[in-house]
Amino acid sequence: MTKAALALALGLLLAAGCTGRTGHPAATVTSPSPSSRAGHRAGTQPGSTSRSLPSIDLIADLTERPARWDFVALVRFGPERGQLRYIPAAEHPTTEPNSFAVAPDGSFWILDPGKHRLVHFARDGTFLEGRGGYSAYSSDLVFVRDDLVVARQYQFGAVDLYQPSGLLIPSVLNEGGLRGAITDMVPTPEGWLWADVDALPGERGVTGFFRVDLSRAGRLLPVPGLPLGNSWVTIDVSRTEESVIEVGYSTQEQTVSQSYAVHILDQGGVELAGLVAPGNWVISGEDLYMYLRVAATRPDGTNVGARYLLRVGRSPMVWERLVEPSGIDDDVQRRWLTLGPDGHLYMMVTDRDGVRIYERPS
Repeated sequence: MTKAALALALGLLLAAGCTGRTGHPAATVTSPSPSSRAGHRAGTQPGSTSRSLPSIDLIADLTERPARWDFVALVRFGPERGQLRYIPAAEHPTTEPNSFAVAPDGSFWILDPGKHRLVHFARDGTFLEGRGGYSAYSSDLVFVRDDLVVARQYQFGAVDLYQPSGLLIPSVLNEGGLRGAITDMVPTPEGWLWADVDALPGERGVTGFFRVDLSRAGRLLPVPGLPLGNSWVTIDVSRTEESVIEVGYSTQEQTVSQSYAVHILDQGGVELAGLVAPGNWVISGEDLYMYLRVAATRPDGTNVGARYLLRVGRSPMVWERLVEPSGIDDDVQRRWLTLGPDGHLYMMVTDRDGVRIYERPS
């Protein structure tokens, strides 16, 4: 999913130095809790200083093998109640499972817009239950501690919250009565829900990053981004056609920007011009995981590409090629990352016969 500018709120206070093109900023947490910053919007915070660090080069070698992820389950496509639906693109975009979440007990919930429902599967892929009322306008779902939150109609800001008892509590996300289109929802271990919200083209609405107060019918509280630890970080993808992503780490004292330049290498080490497109992101402790797609065109007109995982934050940087099922062209693979209750990263990938769920080894 490509955007002109993405911002993620996180609490990072940067270490003073960076060793050129081989490292990335480390962080220590010193700022107040994210909820105390609700009056700030995305971007450089008032009164802070700004500086840029040297760019970091990331090599996307199209000949390298993907990193190892552990296969967990296959949920097949088909007409049966316990199967999902895949509708190939024709006059309309492809309809396929578009998001999933891992429950506290390790089971999976998957949005199945082709059958207008939310579906619950055991960890081994066994069907458990389905809940109707969800379509292609249902864009995301996450667990906020034990509660399941579903973006039922992203374009109207409508969300459903299911408590463990099964009780449904509907809400409409709004700020002063203005709604926005839900782009992504990101939970944090502290039990907060954060939302990236955009106004629909040509319509009035709210835009930015917000903490969601579901106890007050979905009230949106503006924040500088999404939280990592107790500070803020922003991600600017306005230079994706140059294969560059810029990450800004900010506190009340300073904002430091770090560029990541992706170099796409083909057979024989030939560098190709291309672009990088962001997918969704996941917060884990004081680290941010981003799913990125790189795409390029060879001189003969052949389109090539791959999917990568980028981790930035307190832990050492990770840049690895994602697993690719063999049965489907990379161009039509849809992927979604989510964090499990065990702190492990999970990924759902569309394949020809169903969706495959993988777990990243520790």
